[in-house]
Amino acid sequence: MNDVRINAVERIAPTLAATEDKLREDLLERLVLSNLVYLRRGNSVQFGQNGWFAAQSTVELPAENDLARFPVPTECRTWHSHEFDDRTGLVFRFFVKRAWFYLPAPKHRCRLELIVPFAVVPEALNALQAWVGDVRVALMRDDADRFGRTRFLAEISPPLFAYMQMAERVRIDLECAITGVPALLYRGSNDQRRLSCAISRPRFVEI
Repeated sequence: MNDVRINAVERIAPTLAATEDKLREDLLERLVLSNLVYLRRGNSVQFGQNGWFAAQSTVELPAENDLARFPVPTECRTWHSHEFDDRTGLVFRFFVKRAWFYLPAPKHRCRLELIVPFAVVPEALNALQAWVGDVRVALMRDDADRFGRTRFLAEISPPLFAYMQMAERVRIDLECAITGVPALLYRGSNDQRRLSCAISRPRFVEI
């Protein structure tokens, strides 16, 4: 028999399932950044403090939090301070409009990979652009994972890779023409910063 019948209270199982769902929803709402764009189950796109921006899971969590840390040049003043994503424990930084940083030059053929855990509005993800050195590269956008983080990949051509081999580090520029102030966009937000996208774990991935 598959029915749950303990002291004739066969309705316990559905009640527990409903309670579990409610606890899961409450936990998700406490762990997300309520003043930005984030993920919930399903594929619907909604907006506002109580809305969610979602897609199916394809991005795996990194093995170590250190992969999410990256230094930014002090002379680049369009980066905000690093923050922690309570959902994953990863470190990220928001930038506004245009920002840059350095990565160690790769030793082997590779792609550029960026994780974007948050965007001030969903349209900012479509406006994100990247340059490797002085060369603009096409960002390919993967689906978001279950935490709402979107992965971007950029192919590195053989001539560009050869150029990168001449240096110890490579400058990466990011640009997003779309900006916004969460306090002006989302009810209940006190975040007065002007933001574009948040970046986590930028790296070259060998192929």
